[in-house]
Amino acid sequence: NPWAMLNPVASGSNNLQWPQVRPNSFGQQEAAVSPGSQFVDAQLLAPANNGGPTQTMALPPNSAAVNAGTPTGAPVTDQRGLPRFAQVDIGAFELQNSALIFADGFGG
Repeated sequence: NPWAMLNPVASGSNNLQWPQVRPNSFGQQEAAVSPGSQFVDAQLLAPANNGGPTQTMALPPNSAAVNAGTPTGAPVTDQRGLPRFAQVDIGAFELQNSALIFADGFGG
């Protein structure tokens, strides 16, 4: 991917990249943008008004990005201004604990 080669990621781990083979690429596999990148679909939801000044792509609870980040150098809030937790999520959206309270309809 020429863009990735010209714009490398500064640090190596806790990055997700998807897809490894793009549609209509004649089977060409993408190179990892940084050492330690994982080719995993984060299952991002469609851009929506999830709070904050801009739309974000929310993470479902079963996303590979949940609790997969590193707190080293991570902002204390996500793009919406909501707090990040000890084991941060990868990306601009931090899944909030309140999103999980009634995941089964009754809590717990």
